[in-house]
Amino acid sequence: MPNLIYLYKEIILLYIIDIMHICYFCKHEFQQISSYKYHISKKNKCSYLIKNLEINSKEDYDKYVELHKSDPDNHIFGTEEDLKKELQCEYCGDFFTRKSSLKRHLNTCKRKELIEMMNSISGNVSDNVLDNSDIVSSILSNNIG
Repeated sequence: MPNLIYLYKEIILLYIIDIMHICYFCKHEFQQISSYKYHISKKNKCSYLIKNLEINSKEDYDKYVELHKSDPDNHIFGTEEDLKKELQCEYCGDFFTRKSSLKRHLNTCKRKELIEMMNSISGNVSDNVLDNSDIVSSILSNNIG
């Protein structure tokens, strides 16, 4: 009798595994098709690869999956570098994993404060004339020397 219960558990487990829906790009697993469809069509995508792609249906998603399988280096797919640049402080160059961390950092970024102070002192200086790193370097060398 215990073998029969074990057999039923195995059959149920196989059935559940059989109906799992898995996101190709992030490998997240879904038991319900509705959750899976929501996942692939939401605004904030799960992977940097499809971040800038518009996916309105499962057919669109399947099309991008097939394209990625056949040509993973296609220009329409994002890169990790694109994601890193998006979450990089424009003043000091630090990278962040979350947008909220970058926002919090901008409130206390020392180089941002120095650059804003230099811009207010020197008047309306265009960004093309002065490079941020040159400003910081000159301030730091004046303070140290």
